[in-house]
Amino acid sequence: MIWLTWRQHRIQAIAGAVLVGLTAVVFLAYGQTMRGVYTQDGIGACLARGTGGNHCQSVMTAFMNRFNDVANHLLTWFSPLPGLIGAIVGASLLGREHEHGTWRLAWTQAVPRTRWLTVKISLLSFGILMVTTTLSAIFAWYRSPMDQVSGRFTREPSTSKDSHSPATRSSPSPWAS
Repeated sequence: MIWLTWRQHRIQAIAGAVLVGLTAVVFLAYGQTMRGVYTQDGIGACLARGTGGNHCQSVMTAFMNRFNDVANHLLTWFSPLPGLIGAIVGASLLGREHEHGTWRLAWTQAVPRTRWLTVKISLLSFGILMVTTTLSAIFAWYRSPMDQVSGRFTREPSTSKDSHSPATRSSPSPWAS
């Protein structure tokens, strides 16, 4: 069953590997540039000190202005990929069997239908999981300097009291300025 599933879906597996490779090349190029500027401008030291001072604020603003548009465009283009991968592989899961009429042969063999379908779905799900997990890890690596500067996905709550903190805002609504 494993060999049959591999034989039927090897093109999708190769396409997934190529997709991961191309994505890694694109994000590696942009990510190295972003990380170089992050290190060169001393943004990590500014974040460690609590983002105080005009120099730190101006450096982080320049960093966000330079990389935020590219990061958001890449996020827009790469966010639907896991769903598209699942749809493409899922459509061919049983469609090929029905189109070629091989379902009659496949479902009348010594392997029960439920086992046949379970093995196929399990192997394909594992492959999709590996591809999407790798894509997510690549994107998380790429975006981590941007997320640290923008304050998202931090592990520790911020202890500094700045004017953007909801606790120090004097207006009753966060949308009221």
